[in-house]
Amino acid sequence: MGTFAGAGWITGDTIPASELNTLSGAWDTYTPSVGGTGFALGNGTISGRWKKVGRVVAFSLQITWGSTSTYGAGPLTVSAPTAGASTHGFRFSGFIDDTGASSYDLAGFLPAGSSTITLYAFNSAGTHTTLAAVTSTIPHTWANTDVIRLNGVYESST
Repeated sequence: MGTFAGAGWITGDTIPASELNTLSGAWDTYTPSVGGTGFALGNGTISGRWKKVGRVVAFSLQITWGSTSTYGAGPLTVSAPTAGASTHGFRFSGFIDDTGASSYDLAGFLPAGSSTITLYAFNSAGTHTTLAAVTSTIPHTWANTDVIRLNGVYESST
């Protein structure tokens, strides 16, 4: 029997404890960046965590807007921990917390081969639910302590 060398699995492979501990160990941290026309984090905070096993990436991020944050015309974007595969795009889920008022469903889209996730809020005003790019007023007017959380799984480019 062979041992796992990270290049792929074949029947009969075994996983040494050191590899298994790496696969199931703690996630790494990364600092996502905020983008989009007119958006700036100011004194807000942003944090991210991710785990990569082979080409599978799982991630989670959180933005908490601050009193000096600025909100733009959008669409709001955030950086993924690594570029996605070039074969197709990926969609993620999350939510927006308008502190003390409402919560909204959130979708993120990572185009093929990109490391920039565009954020969309769900709009249920019509007959069918649609997605609208997150801007300074969509899905609400942003303010200090409002929070965005997004997570997902995708195939990396390498």
